[in-house]
Amino acid sequence: MRILAVVRGLGVGDSLDVILDRVTHAVVEVLGFRAVVVNVKVPGDGLVVKTAVGPPEVTDMVGETMSHETWIAVLKECEPWGELRFHQDLAQLDVDGEVSMRDPDSHHYRQIPEDRYELLWKPEYALLAPMWAGEGELLGVLSVDLPESGRVPDAEQCAMLELFAGQAGAAIAEAARMGTAQDEQLQYRVVFLESPIATAMLGADGAVVEVNDAFEVLVGTAKPDLVGRDLSLVFEGDNHFDSPADRRVLRSDGAERWAQVRVRRLDGASGTRFVCTAEDRSEARLALDDLRLRAERDDLTGLAVRSVGLTELARRLEHQDGSEVHAFLYCDLDGFKAVNDAHGHPVGDRLLAEVARRLLVCAESGDLVCRLGGDEFGIVATRADAGDIDDLAALCARIGDEDFLLEFTGSARSARVGLSVGACGVAAGTADRHVPAAVVEAADSMLYRAKADGGSGWRTVILD
Repeated sequence: MRILAVVRGLGVGDSLDVILDRVTHAVVEVLGFRAVVVNVKVPGDGLVVKTAVGPPEVTDMVGETMSHETWIAVLKECEPWGELRFHQDLAQLDVDGEVSMRDPDSHHYRQIPEDRYELLWKPEYALLAPMWAGEGELLGVLSVDLPESGRVPDAEQCAMLELFAGQAGAAIAEAARMGTAQDEQLQYRVVFLESPIATAMLGADGAVVEVNDAFEVLVGTAKPDLVGRDLSLVFEGDNHFDSPADRRVLRSDGAERWAQVRVRRLDGASGTRFVCTAEDRSEARLALDDLRLRAERDDLTGLAVRSVGLTELARRLEHQDGSEVHAFLYCDLDGFKAVNDAHGHPVGDRLLAEVARRLLVCAESGDLVCRLGGDEFGIVATRADAGDIDDLAALCARIGDEDFLLEFTGSARSARVGLSVGACGVAAGTADRHVPAAVVEAADSMLYRAKADGGSGWRTVILD
C-alpha cells in the first residue's frame, strides 16, 4: 500500500535529488533493505552514485562513477531474476573497466539460524534493479543489500522491487528531462499509462475504469471493451483478489496466458479506488507445468509414478458411489533379475517398457497404471463387481505367456518373464471403512501368496 503511494508521488514538482531521496528511503522503509545505492546516468558515458543509504562504507560511495559499458557488462554476467539481476560475488567478475562496488562490513549482516527452506543472504551477494529509459538505454541502477530478514528476498519482495524500479526509473527520467514535474497529468502518464507493467485502475465497485497499453496487450482485449468489466471476467477464478495469485488470462483468442494478479486499495480525496497489476507468468507457468508432469511420470515407461497412483486410489475410495468396486492390483515380475544379469540393464529397461505397454493393453480407459519402482507395477481400477477385478488380475498375470521380443542395437532378443499379481478390492458401499494404505498392504499380501504358489499367477481378496 505504502509503496504505491510513494510511486504516485514520484516526480510531482520535485527535483531529481528529492526524487532520489524518496526512492532510497522507500526501498529501506517499505521493501525491507537496510542498504540502497542509486546509480544514475550523467552526461558522458558514466553512471554516478547520486545517493546512498546504509552504513558509512555504503554512503561513502556517493560520487563514484562507473562507465555505462562496464555496467552493461556487469548486468549481462548476472543471473536474471525477472527484470532484476543477481550475482553471488561481483568481485569475481571479469569485465572491462573497474567495478565500483563495496559490500557493507560483515557485522552489519543479521545472524539468523539456518533454514532448510530459505536461503540466507551472504555479504558477497548483489541484487541489482536496472532502470531503463528505452530499448538498451540504461538510465540507472538500484543496488540493494542488508535485507531485514537476513534471507534471500522472496518472490513477492523481488516483484515489488522490480515494480518500483520500473516506475522509479520512469519518474527519474522525467525529472532529469524536465527538472521538475509540476504537471500532474504528465506524471500520471509516466507512472501509469506508459508503464511497461500491465496495470488497470478500478472503481470503488471493482469494475475497470482505465487500463494501460501493457494491460491491453496481456489480456488481448481493446481498452473500450475492458471498461466497466469485472476482473473475474478478465482473469479466471473467483472475485477475491486479496492476495497475489497466478490466474489464467481469459483471452478471447484462446491463447494460453497466465499472470500473477495483485489488487491494492487506494484511499484518496476523490474516494476509494483499486489498482490491479498483472505480471505475465506464462513462461514460468508452462515451465512449472512441465516440471510437474516430469515429476508425475516415470521416464522409462511413461507411466504415472507411485505417488500419483496412491493419490488416485485415495480419491476413488473417498468418492465411492456405493455401486462399484474399487481395487488396487500389485504386480511384480518373476525372473526379471535373471534377464538383467544375462543381457544387461539396457535390455532390462526395454523389457520394463514392454511390460508397461502390455499392462496398458489389459487395463480399461478409466484405469490408472503406474510404476511403483524397480520391476513392480500397480493398477488402480474400478469395476462393477468383484468378479471383474479377479478377471483383470488374471488377464495381467498372463502377459508373460508370450515371450518378450526386444529390439536392441539392431537385433531382436527374446526374453521370458512371468508376472505375479495381488489384487485387493473394496466392496461396494464400504470404502469409508478402509484407508488406501490398508488396501495396498492387502494387495501386497496377495502378491506374496501368488509368488508362493509358484509365480505367474494371481490372488484376489475383497474387503467388506
